[in-house]
Amino acid sequence: MDILTSNSITTTTFTTKIEEINVKYKKDREDLKKVIAETARSQAEQILANDDDDMGNPEELCNKLAELRLQYNAIVVKQKQETDSIMNKYKSEIITNMESIK
Repeated sequence: MDILTSNSITTTTFTTKIEEINVKYKKDREDLKKVIAETARSQAEQILANDDDDMGNPEELCNKLAELRLQYNAIVVKQKQETDSIMNKYKSEIITNMESIK
């Protein structure tokens, strides 16, 4: 029965760590979402304010959005790396708990 208690404690501990990672990166994604929305809004205002018959070159908007996409991808990759690291530690600890049965 000791192994079940040990595994339960380990699972609870690592579940908490995963939740903390998720909260941390959720905030990062929400902050980036605001930046994306503001960038799109300000660029749309510039396009609409253009008195010429054409909308102008949207290259600046595309470049900014590409940069923001890279930032988003970096957040996703960091979250995955941290989660994978925690899960590897979790698996290792569970295996150690299981090996202690003798």
